[in-house]
Amino acid sequence: MMTDPRLRWPGTGLGTWGSSGFAMLAMALACTVSLAVVAAVPMPVKVCGEWREAFQGATVASVVGREPPAGDLVDVNGEVLELGGGKPGEYLLNGVSCLPDTPVRPGDAVDVRPGDDVIETIIVEEQVLPQLMRVQGSGSFVVVQDWGRATRVAVRRGVITGKQFGEAVTVAGRPMSVKRVQYEPQGKAKKVVLTFDDGPSRAYTPQVLDVLKAEGVRAVFFVLGANAAARPDLVRRMVEEGHEVANHGYSHTVGAALSRDEVEDEVRRTAQVVESITGQATKWFRPPGGALSGGIVEAAEACGHQLVLWNIDPEDWRAAAGGGGVDAIVDEVLSPMPETGSVILFHDGGGDRQATVAAVAEVVKVLKEEGYEFCTLTELAEAAGMAEGAGTAGLAQVALAPGSITNDIDTHGQ
Repeated sequence: MMTDPRLRWPGTGLGTWGSSGFAMLAMALACTVSLAVVAAVPMPVKVCGEWREAFQGATVASVVGREPPAGDLVDVNGEVLELGGGKPGEYLLNGVSCLPDTPVRPGDAVDVRPGDDVIETIIVEEQVLPQLMRVQGSGSFVVVQDWGRATRVAVRRGVITGKQFGEAVTVAGRPMSVKRVQYEPQGKAKKVVLTFDDGPSRAYTPQVLDVLKAEGVRAVFFVLGANAAARPDLVRRMVEEGHEVANHGYSHTVGAALSRDEVEDEVRRTAQVVESITGQATKWFRPPGGALSGGIVEAAEACGHQLVLWNIDPEDWRAAAGGGGVDAIVDEVLSPMPETGSVILFHDGGGDRQATVAAVAEVVKVLKEEGYEFCTLTELAEAAGMAEGAGTAGLAQVALAPGSITNDIDTHGQ
């Protein structure tokens, strides 16, 4: 193969270049040097408010040297729940948001903008406030005059923390109005009702039943569901001996602070226990401590129970705490003598009730001598002309015989 002698280097076997080849090589070398010189010349760039020098090819991210800080996740009050849990920050080139790899030019202003905080997710929910109540009178039986209306509010709530704010009334409420009345039996007979709370107890309920059986009188036992379930034999004995079994809730926790649903659960559970033992449904409900609230009244009505308290309370429970003994209990009941239709409160459970057992024997003896008759709540209601099963609401609407209800009575013992 022959080689063109014009391409050979003089004195070598490598060939030779012409003058044009050397010219091209010289130009390439000159351009390379020029570019290197330009790239090495710094340019002024304002970074986060301060002028700095950057080189050709620098990007926004490279001249800033850090990522824009993200915002935080905060609660409704602005307290931080998670650092950096908010929106991401952003780079700015001449005041405009840009990508991190955007190139900068001489005189550009580069900055970062922190991400916005993100408030936890907020929901709006309607809440029903506890029903306010206005109570009049001091009798044993609770009747509803006006059911009122619960206040409803729209509340904004943070999903994560549960914190509430921004409450706004959506429905203005009206207090429930109830009256404590006393049933006055028709006729000349003087009737009283003996009631016993917190049982049945293994130690004292049998003694109370023995006293009542010996005297041939009937009473009402407001049992706790848990105690009834534990001692069904005593509940059966109550019914077999002619007494009325009533509802005192399941666990003695019923109070004004409980919701309607919680109270309803207490009443229904006890009713189920009693009915499973006796085959009879309870229809009277006495909240522990005589607590009253809109929720309690509504729960009793929903369960088909009538609310009953008392008008004579000798505070026999104090004897167990070192308070008054048998004589003190008897005096509270008999001084002055009870008015007809009185409902007397005793306890056969919840503590040492030995003083109660002795006091009941004395009270029954004296009242019998004074011509009193002992009856159940249902019998008293019937004697006063009340419709059986009228309910807490219905009792207020029953056509009453003259003198069947009194509002202002002697409340000794309370």
